[in-house]
Amino acid sequence: MTLGGYDESFEPAGYEDKDLLLRAQLMQLFYYNLPDNVYCRAIPNSLKDTIVNSSSDLSWQEMDERNYQISLKNITTGKLKANTDKGRIGIIDNIYSFEDE
Repeated sequence: MTLGGYDESFEPAGYEDKDLLLRAQLMQLFYYNLPDNVYCRAIPNSLKDTIVNSSSDLSWQEMDERNYQISLKNITTGKLKANTDKGRIGIIDNIYSFEDE
């Protein structure tokens, strides 16, 4: 809650984790980096696979660069908490349950 979550103004992929961790460090928040090979590993996929179902026509590299620029601007202007312009954290559009079918 202190960080405001991932920055929802970002493109669908690229730089989200780096931004979140950098903001946590700058806010002097304590976090664990757990080296657990069972629970703390990424799902193996290519950058192309990462964005195949995204809503953007940009490449992963283009999204990563745009997100980096947004992060840099926010951090240099002291905006360390994300999504302060929203009443809630999270995206609820296009979320379906089994009851909807």
